[in-house]
Amino acid sequence: MKRKLTLVTKGNRKLGPDVWHTNTKVGPEGSCGDTVSEWCAAHCYAMKGHYTFPSVRTKYDDNFELLRDDPDSYESELLLDVEALPIGSIFRFHTGGDIFDVGHVGIIRRVCESRPDIQFYLYTRRWQSQLMREAIEADLFEVQNLTVW
Repeated sequence: MKRKLTLVTKGNRKLGPDVWHTNTKVGPEGSCGDTVSEWCAAHCYAMKGHYTFPSVRTKYDDNFELLRDDPDSYESELLLDVEALPIGSIFRFHTGGDIFDVGHVGIIRRVCESRPDIQFYLYTRRWQSQLMREAIEADLFEVQNLTVW
């Protein structure tokens, strides 16, 4: 029997039908934290779009709570989900939300390293924090199958 994915979803209108992704709660109370500017709050497509659907909001919020409250379980679940993806998949971290903290940087790295046959990518505003920028540059820029914008 095929494993039911818990943190990962396949496709959406913006990404297309074949890009896998994981998401967390958006906004200042979520994984975006203090990177939320006035411009960002006014233009955030996640906050105005898919995050408005109750089922999507619940999944993103649940994912964020697991990441925040039990990062080891979050990592274990994400590794199991990514392990189940087809060879050659494309995976985007956080179509909603952002890198939560330095520990999350390590999770992202280990997930990418677990599947060198998958192309990962992510966008982040966390470079605005020196601590996060240093962690991202040190831990993620050298990962061969990950592109960071």
